[in-house]
Amino acid sequence: MTPEAEADFAVHRVVVALESACENLAALERAAEVARLAKASLHAMFIEDAQLLEAAALPFTRQVNLGSAVSGPLDPADIEAEFQALAGRARRCLEDLAGRLNVAASFEIVRGGRSAALSAASGGDLLVVETATRAFGRHLRIPTDWFAAAAASGRACLLLGPAGDRRHNVLVIHDGSPAADRAMRAAQALGGVDHARLCVARLPDAPDEASLRRRFKTVPSRTTFRQMAAMDPAELRRAIAQADCGLVIAPVSLIAAHVAELGGFLAAPSCALLLVA
Repeated sequence: MTPEAEADFAVHRVVVALESACENLAALERAAEVARLAKASLHAMFIEDAQLLEAAALPFTRQVNLGSAVSGPLDPADIEAEFQALAGRARRCLEDLAGRLNVAASFEIVRGGRSAALSAASGGDLLVVETATRAFGRHLRIPTDWFAAAAASGRACLLLGPAGDRRHNVLVIHDGSPAADRAMRAAQALGGVDHARLCVARLPDAPDEASLRRRFKTVPSRTTFRQMAAMDPAELRRAIAQADCGLVIAPVSLIAAHVAELGGFLAAPSCALLLVA
């Protein structure tokens, strides 16, 4: 296999995991756009939380209204109805997006946990997940902790950042690995906006700037390079701020090796993060 073939970034199917605690519609829109750019099909999976239903069936389980602070029983039938309503809304949104973007799409409902989505995503799939729940009250969002499962899986995954982020620039973290070369190809394939800029942050083991420019035929006026001393939260946040990027692309193996240090950032990323296998 040639180096160019090894560096290819190809997505056959985009799988978006939808959960009752998350907003979902923004995730569907981002997943559909990625599928369009990658010329891939789109599969939406609504996950009915089996543990929530089991907890609701216990006689001592109560729910609390955040507005009134009044508690009451939690009926599993109410949760079932809520699941059906949320899944129906997601299905309608998916059908609308598929029609507008001309993307082949499918939808399914599974009962279980996140392992269902991870097991459904094969080697040619890109899993799309949200990193925070929908807002409680006006501003409170709780991390979903998807990042830990995504990094441990070793598979390609797009962790979505804050809702409404309109920044288009892309930051690639290059560590010298073949996966980092695929991250460069992913940036070229998914940049999607003509005026977007690409910033490449080179870790110590990465090739020099001239070599990367030749290999990936980058456009000088739209591509900048910077040296990144180490993969730590402060360096990463500084690189994101300087690139003004809405998407960071990095090898999943690199992120997995630094989960302990990056845990705070990964739990609530300031922008979307694409992990490339």
